[in-house]
Amino acid sequence: MGFQPDNLEVPQATPTRSNGPGVPFGLTFIGTAWSEFKLISYAFAYEQATHTRLMRLAYKEAIPLTQLKDVIGK
Repeated sequence: MGFQPDNLEVPQATPTRSNGPGVPFGLTFIGTAWSEFKLISYAFAYEQATHTRLMRLAYKEAIPLTQLKDVIGK
């Protein structure tokens, strides 16, 4: 869904940190058995409406070099 603010103070690790500057947090879509098509449709609609995933890119090594359009139909 987004990222923690960059000016967030880093909490003490006890034993790990649950948040900090720029840490991503997400949204989960859950459904009943065989509802995958609807779930993926809802998730895609959310992604297209918000474009949150594109607000901040991951470090270079984490960005995929291959997209679905590169392999579908081949």
